[in-house]
Amino acid sequence: MIYEFENTTDFIIEVDKIIAGKYFEHYFLIDAVSRIGHYQQEYYDSFIIGDSKNWILGFWFNGNYFLYGNDWTENQLHELRDRINFEVYQKGFHFNGTAKLITELMENINYSIFKERLYYSNSKVVKVSKKENIAELASLKYLDEITQMICEYFEDEYHGKNNKDFNKMRKETESSIKENSIWILKNEDVIVSMCSIISTPFNFPIIGSFFTKREHRNKGFGTKLMQDVTEFLKGKFDMVNLLAEKNNIESNIVFEKLNYKIVYKTNDYIIQ
Repeated sequence: MIYEFENTTDFIIEVDKIIAGKYFEHYFLIDAVSRIGHYQQEYYDSFIIGDSKNWILGFWFNGNYFLYGNDWTENQLHELRDRINFEVYQKGFHFNGTAKLITELMENINYSIFKERLYYSNSKVVKVSKKENIAELASLKYLDEITQMICEYFEDEYHGKNNKDFNKMRKETESSIKENSIWILKNEDVIVSMCSIISTPFNFPIIGSFFTKREHRNKGFGTKLMQDVTEFLKGKFDMVNLLAEKNNIESNIVFEKLNYKIVYKTNDYIIQ
């Protein structure tokens, strides 16, 4: 059975029941629905197929379709196929969410994978770095340098498919620094590594972008930064969460050394 919703408020209430407290795993969906509801932006579809045990949920807005599922049945997948008409979605349209579900849905569709996202959680910090460098909150003194690092992060993370304009990113970076959302590690008064913290309405933080300057990699600086930031956040929260890219193997090795465990995976697909 398909449950349709006329507004984002009713939809997010039912999503909250369905996902059973797994807010981190569904963060991007919840964030998108909340922003669209808050700013009264247009969206095109919101639905839930199934019940609290076997379900598929979908949300379509502005060039993106979020699809998540849990133990869905063949009949539910058939209902989803009947609902989504791929002739509507042009080249460049994104489908985000549960990888297996979307792969099954798009088995006859030409697509490419834009991003394979890993969701890591850490309930206990393992100290592996003995470096004396100490992570610190970024200051506006380093605004341009950090902005450039974030631009390079996007180049690396998305393989040149999602490059950012420096001036636009500078404004966002300035806001993040003022909100104490960016941490840095320096060596001999030079920034060598940085990471950002995503604020959420839930009782946990999410570490987002993580970048070490190319000339300073494989020297343990990134590990020390992540160790210090994780330890700081663990002093305030029971769980620290982190978003990563599957193919960014060097960074993932750092996370796993510090006792981060993969708890969920999603993919971002683009229609070709």
